[in-house]
Amino acid sequence: MQDAELFLTKQGIEVTDYFDPARKAPLVQPHKLRVNYENYFFADTEGLERFRQDPGHWCGLVTDPVTKQRFHPGAGKQALAHEGALYYFSSGSSRARFESHPARYALPRFRM
Repeated sequence: MQDAELFLTKQGIEVTDYFDPARKAPLVQPHKLRVNYENYFFADTEGLERFRQDPGHWCGLVTDPVTKQRFHPGAGKQALAHEGALYYFSSGSSRARFESHPARYALPRFRM
C-alpha cells in the first residue's frame, strides 16, 4: 500500500482536522494516527492526544486485519500497537494470528 501522506500530496488533496473540519491538518506523521487500515489526521497534537485517549470511541467501524470482519472496537476488544499503528481485533485468536505474522496482516493487500 502506498503511503497515505505521499498519495494525498501527489493528488493535491488537503485533509482537515478530525475534530474541526474548518482547520487544515498537515500531512506529516506527528499529526496522524492509523487505526487498523484507517488514517486519522489532526491539526494539532492536542486533537491527536484527545483521539488517542479513547480511539475506539472516535473511530467507528474498523476492519479486523486477520478476518476482515468489520466491527466497532468498543471496550473489551483486543488491541495491539505495531509499528506506529494501533490495531483492534474482533477476537483474541485473531490478535494471536496477527502477532505470529504481523507483516502478513499489517497492511491491506491493495493499492490506493
